[in-house]
Amino acid sequence: GAMAGAAGGGDGVAIRPTPDGRGRGLYARRAFAAGDVLFLEEPLAAMQSLSQSRSVAVCANCFRFVGDLEQQLALLVGEVDRP
Repeated sequence: GAMAGAAGGGDGVAIRPTPDGRGRGLYARRAFAAGDVLFLEEPLAAMQSLSQSRSVAVCANCFRFVGDLEQQLALLVGEVDRP
Protein backbone atom coordinates (compact mmCIF):
# COMPACT_ATOMS: atom_id res chain seq x y z
CA GLY A 1 0.00 0.00 0.00
CA ALA A 2 0.91 3.66 -0.09
CA MET A 3 2.02 3.56 3.52
CA ALA A 4 4.34 0.56 3.08
CA GLY A 5 7.84 1.48 4.13
CA ALA A 6 6.65 4.52 6.04
CA ALA A 7 8.68 5.75 8.98
CA GLY A 8 7.53 3.87 12.06
CA GLY A 9 5.49 1.45 9.93
CA GLY A 10 3.07 4.16 8.85
CA ASP A 11 1.96 5.01 12.37
CA GLY A 12 3.48 8.50 12.17
CA VAL A 13 1.17 9.78 9.46
CA ALA A 14 -2.53 9.84 8.71
CA ILE A 15 -4.58 10.52 5.60
CA ARG A 16 -7.73 12.47 6.42
CA PRO A 17 -10.06 15.08 4.92
CA THR A 18 -8.69 18.61 4.76
CA PRO A 19 -10.32 21.18 7.04
CA ASP A 20 -11.53 23.20 4.03
CA GLY A 21 -13.27 20.16 2.51
CA ARG A 22 -11.31 20.27 -0.76
CA GLY A 23 -9.92 16.75 -0.55
CA ARG A 24 -7.63 14.62 1.55
CA GLY A 25 -4.19 15.39 2.98
CA LEU A 26 -1.26 13.62 4.61
CA TYR A 27 -0.88 14.75 8.21
CA ALA A 28 1.98 14.06 10.64
CA ARG A 29 1.04 12.43 13.94
CA ARG A 30 4.52 13.03 15.38
CA ALA A 31 7.70 14.97 14.66
CA PHE A 32 9.92 13.65 11.87
CA ALA A 33 13.64 14.08 11.34
CA ALA A 34 15.01 15.49 8.08
CA GLY A 35 15.35 12.62 5.61
CA ASP A 36 12.70 10.35 7.19
CA VAL A 37 10.65 8.45 4.60
CA LEU A 38 6.96 9.10 5.16
CA PHE A 39 5.66 6.75 2.47
CA LEU A 40 6.75 4.97 -0.70
CA GLU A 41 4.62 4.59 -3.78
CA GLU A 42 5.27 3.57 -7.38
CA PRO A 43 4.36 6.26 -9.93
CA LEU A 44 1.16 5.74 -11.87
CA ALA A 45 2.74 7.20 -15.00
CA ALA A 46 6.01 8.91 -15.89
CA MET A 47 7.52 10.53 -18.95
CA GLN A 48 10.42 12.70 -19.97
CA SER A 49 9.47 16.17 -21.20
CA LEU A 50 10.07 16.90 -24.88
CA SER A 51 12.40 19.82 -24.12
CA GLN A 52 14.50 17.70 -21.73
CA SER A 53 14.58 14.70 -24.07
CA ARG A 54 16.49 16.82 -26.60
CA SER A 55 19.29 17.50 -24.13
CA VAL A 56 19.45 14.38 -21.92
CA ALA A 57 19.43 10.73 -23.02
CA VAL A 58 17.67 8.42 -20.57
CA CYS A 59 16.08 4.97 -20.66
CA ALA A 60 12.37 5.30 -21.47
CA ASN A 61 11.56 2.55 -18.95
CA CYS A 62 13.56 3.48 -15.83
CA PHE A 63 14.83 7.03 -16.63
CA ARG A 64 18.45 6.14 -15.90
CA PHE A 65 21.05 8.01 -17.94
CA VAL A 66 22.13 6.29 -21.18
CA GLY A 67 25.78 6.61 -22.15
CA ASP A 68 28.75 7.96 -20.26
CA LEU A 69 29.33 11.46 -18.91
CA GLU A 70 31.16 12.62 -22.04
CA GLN A 71 28.22 11.58 -24.24
CA GLN A 72 25.72 13.28 -21.96
CA LEU A 73 27.72 16.53 -21.91
CA ALA A 74 28.17 16.50 -25.69
CA LEU A 75 24.41 16.08 -26.10
CA LEU A 76 23.71 18.81 -23.56
CA VAL A 77 25.89 21.39 -25.32
CA GLY A 78 24.61 20.38 -28.77
CA GLU A 79 27.80 18.79 -30.13
CA VAL A 80 25.94 15.61 -31.09
CA ASP A 81 22.36 14.66 -31.91
CA ARG A 82 20.27 12.53 -29.61
CA PRO A 83 20.92 8.79 -30.17
